Amino acid sequence: MKHQTSLASYHIKKDRIIAYPTEGVFGLGCKPGSISAVKKILRIKQRASNKGLILISDQIEKFYGFIDDALDLNDLMSFTNWPGPYTLIVKSGPKAHPLITGGRDKIAIRVTDHPVASGICQLLNFPIVSTSANISNRPSATSALQVRKIFKKNIDYIVGKKVGKLGHATAIYDYETKKIIRNG
Repeated sequence: MKHQTSLASYHIKKDRIIAYPTEGVFGLGCKPGSISAVKKILRIKQRASNKGLILISDQIEKFYGFIDDALDLNDLMSFTNWPGPYTLIVKSGPKAHPLITGGRDKIAIRVTDHPVASGICQLLNFPIVSTSANISNRPSATSALQVRKIFKKNIDYIVGKKVGKLGHATAIYDYETKKIIRNG
C-alpha cells in the first residue's frame, strides 16, 4: 500500500487527478490549489460548479487557511468524533477557492480514517479535494475497475485498494446549525 499512496501523493503534487478508496466509495482527488485540476474534476463528473467539493485530510490542522481561523478545532473534532466518515460544513477561510466552496462562505471538510485516503494525506502538507467518483446524479464507483470504466483515461492515477465498510457516501452535517445535510 505504501508504494501506491506514495504514487498517489506524487500525482497530486504534480497537479494531477487521482482516484482512491474512501470510507464508503471511491473518490476523485487533487490539490485544492490546482484550479486546473479542480476544473477538470468538475468537467469529467459533469458537476455544476456551484455545488462545491469536500476537502479531506489526516489531520484537522491541515485545514488552516481553508477554514475560518476562529473555529475551535477541538470542538470540531468532538462534534464529529473524527477521524471518521463524517463530513462537516464550516465557515471557509481565505485559501478556500470558490470552485471548492461552490461560491459560498462555507466549506465541507472531513478528517478521514480510511487507511488509504489517510495514508495519501499523511504524505502531503495540505488537504486534498475529495468528491465521489461518479458522473453527477449517478451511482458512485466502489472499485478501481468501475472508476476505469466510468472515466476511462481522464484519471492520472487510480489506487487499486478497497473502500471501507460504510457502503455509501459519508453523512454531511452543518456545524453552525447542527443539522444533517445528507444522511450517511
